[in-house]
Amino acid sequence: MQRIIIIAGPSGVGKTTVSKYLTEKYNIPRVVTHTTRPMRQGEIPGKSYYFETDESFKKLHFFEHVKYGEYQYGSSKEALEKAWAKNDLVSLIVKEFNLSIKVNPVEGVICDKSIWNSERKEISYQVASYEKMISDIHEFMIAHKSLYKQYLGE
Repeated sequence: MQRIIIIAGPSGVGKTTVSKYLTEKYNIPRVVTHTTRPMRQGEIPGKSYYFETDESFKKLHFFEHVKYGEYQYGSSKEALEKAWAKNDLVSLIVKEFNLSIKVNPVEGVICDKSIWNSERKEISYQVASYEKMISDIHEFMIAHKSLYKQYLGE
């Protein structure tokens, strides 16, 4: 079953820290997002971002997207499907999670593919810190060991 951990919150609350922790501790990869800005030195296409033209960006189906200055950024259904083709459990960093959930300040949701039908599954919560979110995700994975044993190293 394909699942996603959505990490949502405003800038600077630790979303990237949570995602990196999930990758390092549990080998749960991050869904790569899209941008129309030029690639910077040291960035890797398909790993740092999917670098798009304005035209290719318009053709994608976005979970969320935002414009900063003259450039666009977004998380697409296509990128999620690409990530799921490699791994059944992935994380996605977003600024807002608009399935009738308020983001305050970090929120995590573990759900399956029905997310595209606006149905949440398994767990959703609001926490005060990324440390608490990491702890909650770990406890959830242990409580549902049969689903997540490969990520727990058991």
